[in-house]
Amino acid sequence: MGAHLVGGVGAARAGVIATGAVVERSTPLAPELVVTIGAAQLDIAGATSVIKIGASGGKTIDGALPGLADVGLAELVKRLEGMP
Repeated sequence: MGAHLVGGVGAARAGVIATGAVVERSTPLAPELVVTIGAAQLDIAGATSVIKIGASGGKTIDGALPGLADVGLAELVKRLEGMP
């Protein structure tokens, strides 16, 4: 999907992500689409579309695929590939 995996210092120390992929908490984010997995909490600009995978939606969520994360992510990819 052309995305970048980002996380905190703890994820970099654990070797889950590269050190250069760390994004500081104070970094302003304003992407067109954000996909979160699990209960991740983000402060995103209001114009962003937010899709949650593996968690329930809410009033500020544009879409949610509850259940197992791998199943939800596969479903999202399938839907996005089918878009014109």
